[in-house]
Amino acid sequence: MIDFRAMREKIKQVHRLYGAVQRKYDTATRTTITITDMPRAGGVGKQLENNVVELVTVKEEYDAAKKELAEMKRQLQVHMKRLDKWQHIAVIRKRYIEEKNIMEIMTEIGYEETQTKRFLKAAEDLINKIA
Repeated sequence: MIDFRAMREKIKQVHRLYGAVQRKYDTATRTTITITDMPRAGGVGKQLENNVVELVTVKEEYDAAKKELAEMKRQLQVHMKRLDKWQHIAVIRKRYIEEKNIMEIMTEIGYEETQTKRFLKAAEDLINKIA
């Protein structure tokens, strides 16, 4: 059985962590050490070190979440092969593999929002029945 709710949450987590990695990278690369022979106060070197440590920590979390999501996608693709309606396959692929939202999916497949949601729900139910 595929836990679609957990998969949606994992997708959100991966996107949040990606944003956090980008922000930490920007912060870490913005902090520079001025090279001079004058004594300085303030501890810019320590700040740079802290920013780099935070960046590495967030990057590790991102990589772990991305790896978990990749495994979830792999399991889903195994079960997707047994679906027979192209609409079900399309909405599942676009939502969980390509990570698109409902508005993007409905635009691409050409159905109204309510019908797109019905296809998605039906496809999720079918996959959980198969699994």
